[in-house]
Amino acid sequence: MSKLQPNVYSLKIEHPEPKEHLAQSEITESQWKAIQEASIDGIVTFNEKGEILWFSPSAERIFGYDASEVIGKPLDILVEEDFSQEGASFSQAILRDYENSNALDLTQEYPGKRRCGTSFPLQISIGSSKHSSGRVFAAIFKDMEEQATLQKQLRQAQKMDAIGQLAGGVAHDFNNILSVILNYASFLTQSLEEDSQEAQDVNEIITSAKRAVGLTRRLLLFSRKDPVQPEVINLNEQIGSLEKFFRRTIGAEVKLDMRLEENLAPIELDAGYLDQVLLNLIVNARDAMPHGGRINIETANVHFDHAYTMYKEPMKPGSYVYVGVTDTGCGMEPDILERSLEPFFTTKSKDNGTGLGLAIVYGIVKQSRGYIWLYSEPNIGTTVKIYFPVAKLDEIQKSIEQTSTPLQGKKETVLVVEDDPVFLRVICRILDENGYKSLGARQPLEALKICQEHEGEIDLALTDLIMPNMNGKILSKELLIHRPRTRVIHMSGYSQDMIKKRGLLENNWPFIQKPFAASDLLDLVYKTLHNDEN
Repeated sequence: MSKLQPNVYSLKIEHPEPKEHLAQSEITESQWKAIQEASIDGIVTFNEKGEILWFSPSAERIFGYDASEVIGKPLDILVEEDFSQEGASFSQAILRDYENSNALDLTQEYPGKRRCGTSFPLQISIGSSKHSSGRVFAAIFKDMEEQATLQKQLRQAQKMDAIGQLAGGVAHDFNNILSVILNYASFLTQSLEEDSQEAQDVNEIITSAKRAVGLTRRLLLFSRKDPVQPEVINLNEQIGSLEKFFRRTIGAEVKLDMRLEENLAPIELDAGYLDQVLLNLIVNARDAMPHGGRINIETANVHFDHAYTMYKEPMKPGSYVYVGVTDTGCGMEPDILERSLEPFFTTKSKDNGTGLGLAIVYGIVKQSRGYIWLYSEPNIGTTVKIYFPVAKLDEIQKSIEQTSTPLQGKKETVLVVEDDPVFLRVICRILDENGYKSLGARQPLEALKICQEHEGEIDLALTDLIMPNMNGKILSKELLIHRPRTRVIHMSGYSQDMIKKRGLLENNWPFIQKPFAASDLLDLVYKTLHNDEN
């Protein structure tokens, strides 16, 4: 193994100390022993032949040797056996480098080797002193494995952030396309018989488009750019909607069993995040069974009293909805199980996992006020148990109100500004068919011209935020100069958090994220126009 590149310099101080300062610099044997034991880095002394004279307790910890095993042996046992530099052994090379370093002691990295045979990056700094018995060298050995791991994790985090940036960059156009698909499919369902094959085909299109929306949100989740949008949902229905996808994901060699309790209580959770939780658990279970096996998904209503939760810190007493995923895979050793929820920790190869799966599951569960426990035995399997708090009654009522039929418009005029011509037609059609009069503009200058030339009132401006030549925020302020009574709603394929960070959204302006259903748009338009009446 070739020598690694040097990367740090440290001062080497080698000079005879004035006799008048000798007493001040001397330390007792007990003080020297305390320094040795407190040191995180290993300290090793050796002679001019490269033979080890002394081996500190921290060096024992780093290399795995007892001092008695290495005293009198060459330094070469502390590095890879095939290490050589221009024909010189490790001890010869390190002494030569030291002698040639002059005023600066070159601190270098070498391929270290532990007693168990594993390799690790090792940084070494050397100093020396003269004694009556000859010259003695002292080396400080720093284990760089933890730093290398942190650097690897940083690179992994940067890679995942790049994925998030890429997803955010295409989200605007991608969500426009999904909005068109979802809404035109919805238009079709209104003209078809409910039980017809055509209606079923259109519903499959809608379902697939919604899956695409979830895909975008899962990508954004990595970069934390997607806002949490909790809603009251039924866990059984969510699992049922994903069943076909689960079966395709796990393959034919893995059997999927589901035991879902009837009349499951509702929970309040972001549906996209719940999909992420379930998918990650299924994929992890599948990967633990490369030769086939069985996955079991179960749900139940549970209630925990104080007597139970006092042994399950930090869980609080109350009613929960339980979901468990069990596999018959390889299981985990206790030390791996203990670290399984850590970000970037993975037992998979570098090409088969990021170490983010269970960490994301843990983050979502905690963010949703839930709790997660893992149970695993080697060669038996793993069970992941998750408990979500039951939704409160007021949250359920709010969800019912949000899913009610939207109120119709009262012939109000709505100016729609959207640079995607197909999506512009979709929005105008939704408004025109539900009691509003729409005015469409494909770009900001056209919108300003309509604002100046339109003879009647413009009650509302619904404008995209990211457009060429002028963004929606500036456009809205220009519109309000000419039409101060006009209400404003902004829309974008980017999340509200991202838009706010870019300074494009005022706190008091309503916002709707694409893609959106017609009912969501109509509900927001009506509330914006008539909020003074409530």
